[in-house]
Amino acid sequence: AQHRQAFGQPIGRFAQVRETLAWMRSDAAAAIATTLWLAGLLEKIEAGTATDVEAAFFRVAVNLNKLETALRAHDVVNQGIEVLGGNGAIESFSILPRLLRDNVVYENWEGTHNVLRAQMLRDCSRLGVHQGFFDVLGVHLGEDAGLEGDRQALDEILAEPGDISELKFRRLCDRLATHLSCAALVQNPALAAEAALVRGRLRSIPVDADYLRLIDSLQR
Repeated sequence: AQHRQAFGQPIGRFAQVRETLAWMRSDAAAAIATTLWLAGLLEKIEAGTATDVEAAFFRVAVNLNKLETALRAHDVVNQGIEVLGGNGAIESFSILPRLLRDNVVYENWEGTHNVLRAQMLRDCSRLGVHQGFFDVLGVHLGEDAGLEGDRQALDEILAEPGDISELKFRRLCDRLATHLSCAALVQNPALAAEAALVRGRLRSIPVDADYLRLIDSLQR
């Protein structure tokens, strides 16, 4: 983006490219922050020092994180290829085409997207672990994050099992994954801009001067 030229200037100066780069950086930061958070929690669980609420949270979050990071990795690598233009698809030019193929493995090994969602839905139905999941999120996100609405939506899905509820849960998972990402990001004040952008998946961010300043703060 800093060196590829289009219309007489580096493409990194164009607003659309800057927005793409800002989302790439935010999604990568969210994936790393969430994974490290869960790795630390796993250590507590294995050491026997985690609470029952934390263990319940982990049971949902670990599957949700695998689902979300695989999906976002595909998008980020694909966006990177787009930034490189035609060269992005050439394997002798960059590592990105191989990373895109590798991510197909991550998306399917040890659980496809559908299997992970089914496992989460089963755990929530049989074990009620979603209560601990929302409780831990609430500690980090507060009451104004829209958690209660999504908790109620999940309770309604669990009360009416069947094909329709399964499809509703598939859509709800996108919001749950965003809550999880935001809860990980807000624990590090240095990632406030990334958290603000990722939060836009829950509430539409107006495209105005403030939004432009936000994506510009995420450039290198």
